[in-house]
Amino acid sequence: MNRRLAVAVVVLTLATPTVPVVSAQDDWKTATFAASVDSVYQAAERAIAKKHEVKSKDPGLHVIRFHVGTTAWSWGYNMNMTIEDTGNGMSRATVEIEKSGGPALSWGSGKKEVNKIFDQMRKGITLGSA
Repeated sequence: MNRRLAVAVVVLTLATPTVPVVSAQDDWKTATFAASVDSVYQAAERAIAKKHEVKSKDPGLHVIRFHVGTTAWSWGYNMNMTIEDTGNGMSRATVEIEKSGGPALSWGSGKKEVNKIFDQMRKGITLGSA
């Protein structure tokens, strides 16, 4: 009986789809906006271009790759922002970060820079809807 239970647990575990989970520590890498995906993407383009070097962008996929220069705690960051439609007129922006100098030479997280970009995006969306 115990063996059947163990086999059933293993089968159910393997059959259950896994969903990536954002830990509470990484919540700052994601922001939700009450605007269409296109509006959020345009606000992101403007906010990023103001202070950072855009490496590439794909308006069709709503992806922007950019570089944040040297900070007090880092040699800089390569960042990738993806905007996705979450339904009901809402969109989500998610940032992936790669430290330019590697972890040995960069102690920062990029959180401050990401929050500034999200704030600029919010302002841009608010101004655009007025």
